Amino acid sequence: MNDNQLARSLRSVGMACFVQYFELFSDKSISNAAAAAIIVAKESYAETATNTRVSLARRIIREGRARDALRMIAGATNVDPGAASRARSLVSTIIAN
Repeated sequence: MNDNQLARSLRSVGMACFVQYFELFSDKSISNAAAAAIIVAKESYAETATNTRVSLARRIIREGRARDALRMIAGATNVDPGAASRARSLVSTIIAN
């Protein structure tokens, strides 16, 4: 996944969504369908859109671009400040591990 694909995928997932559900997306023991169902139960996202969000978020993580995505979110000017702060925290956690 190159930088343009990463940026496009991250826009499709949503920066705040990627940060908010990062642990869920990272958990390989939860199926895509189960992850999508958890998100749909909490958010007002359509089911098909949520399936896409889950698939793309997991692709970002699977292809080793999670840290890059979180750094993009942390530096974004058009994202909720709380999401940017959480992204910075997650980057620190990923670097520590």
